[in-house]
Amino acid sequence: LPTVVSLIGSTAVFAMMATANTLEQWIILMIIYGAFVPVFGIGVNTMVADVVEPHKRSSAYALIRMIDNAGIAIGPMMGGALVTLMSFEAVYFAVAIAYGILTIFVMLMIRETIPQHPPTEEETEQSSKGYGYILRDTVFMSMFAMFLLVMFGNAQIFVLLPVYAKENFGLIENQYSLLLTINATMVVLFQYVLTKFTDRYRPLNVMAVAAFIYTIGLGTVAIGYDLTTFSISMIIVTLGELMLMPTTLTFVANIAPTELRARYMGLFGLNWSLAAGIGPVIGGYLNDNYSPVAIWIGASAMAFVGTIGFLSIMVYRRKKKRHITT
Repeated sequence: LPTVVSLIGSTAVFAMMATANTLEQWIILMIIYGAFVPVFGIGVNTMVADVVEPHKRSSAYALIRMIDNAGIAIGPMMGGALVTLMSFEAVYFAVAIAYGILTIFVMLMIRETIPQHPPTEEETEQSSKGYGYILRDTVFMSMFAMFLLVMFGNAQIFVLLPVYAKENFGLIENQYSLLLTINATMVVLFQYVLTKFTDRYRPLNVMAVAAFIYTIGLGTVAIGYDLTTFSISMIIVTLGELMLMPTTLTFVANIAPTELRARYMGLFGLNWSLAAGIGPVIGGYLNDNYSPVAIWIGASAMAFVGTIGFLSIMVYRRKKKRHITT
């Protein structure tokens, strides 16, 4: 139901965008759209966890990321073609129609995926505690915090790097767009294959290695000076992204109780918003009060703390498991 509501809301928002002509209208529509979009993502991630066996979830999330990035690469080109041939209004109407078709498809073809079985006494108790239960989940909250640190660094790449590269090295906008193309292309081409490889190892091991790769990639931006060196940094960071993203989603899906799976996914999804909102502020502070290079030293340091954190969680879980078995 939340997924359908999100699609209906998005359909309506894009239809209204086609006729919006004031800044105030756009602000309101963007706020509404920002409220609907995360609901769809939470629904999709939860449905995958409901219908896919635990050992196959990483591959499923990898496929979703490939499709997402293919859409990111193809969508703007289609939009640009529509703008050239018709108008901006036509683009928004076309997106609204696409959302409408998807809504109908979901309503007719996809059934509720929540496991249909009477909840156990333990599940009922967990559900009644709501987010309080999740906030007391030491492993989840620790992983949430470490992942957030890495995402703080990741946000610098996508928010501050274009400004940093232009102001300090004269990189123009279309050159930075090539870095985004590298990121999206790597996800589309290598996400599934790499995830099949990382599935052989324990999730926290993969997360720690991925965070360390982020540490290296973000650190190399500090010594970058042109399109080639920044491209190398983007390749390294994207490699960390390919390893980290499906693995963390799978880890959350696997440790979440069935009745609370959507809430776990919803809370975990706050990472993206928090990172995008707070990460660049941290980077801007480092830039203004120390030096431009401090952005990347700080980002790399946060990713390194995340690396140590993932390893610490792994050790904690092993000790806890050993204590239970004895």
